[in-house]
Amino acid sequence: RTGAPMRPQTWHDPGQRVLQMLRSGRPAADADALVVLNGSLEQQRVTLPHGRGRGRDLDLAWDSTWERPEDGRYEADAEPFELLASPAETVAMEPLSMRLYLARP
Repeated sequence: RTGAPMRPQTWHDPGQRVLQMLRSGRPAADADALVVLNGSLEQQRVTLPHGRGRGRDLDLAWDSTWERPEDGRYEADAEPFELLASPAETVAMEPLSMRLYLARP
């Protein structure tokens, strides 16, 4: 939940139910991809990591709480910046949900 790398012993802690995986797109001149999983039964506050020192904002490309993949992009009442997050920003994740963020190369 802190955006910091996990220590080896943390992988075996049954109380840990939030996981973030950051894939750097730098070697292929592609976008960084961040997958955030909340496997707990409660809403969690999650601090997003820095993208390999590039520090670019993250676009929320997909959220499993959306009924359809395009729901987040086309909500009439959505604020434009609700789909944008910054590195080190803390976001609320719904129970048993997953998000995909992309950062432009």
